[in-house]
Amino acid sequence: MRGVLAALGERVRLNTRELTAEIYGASLWGYSDEVSTRRALRRLHAQGRVFCLGFDSYGSRVWCLPENAGILTPPWKTKRDALAPPESVMLGELLASSFAAGMARAWNTQRLELE
Repeated sequence: MRGVLAALGERVRLNTRELTAEIYGASLWGYSDEVSTRRALRRLHAQGRVFCLGFDSYGSRVWCLPENAGILTPPWKTKRDALAPPESVMLGELLASSFAAGMARAWNTQRLELE
């Protein structure tokens, strides 16, 4: 679990396979190593020490540290206040909600430098 936290601290955002390669070496890891990485990620997620951003376009979960989650969350994901009156729905919001899964996968797959 320390290796997972160290890798996320260095690289900010990684999917499960990238994390496994970072911990065990790019050419040395196998399926059992990926399973143990997933197990460690589940425990760390339950403890609130890592944050899942969703899936990338390869079907792998993308992880980061909780303190980086704010800058890595897609810009169209905004929290709505349940007590506020409902707002009129714009076409952009309607499209964003219908394509949300695909847009999140594309956002989590891109690896642009963050400011």
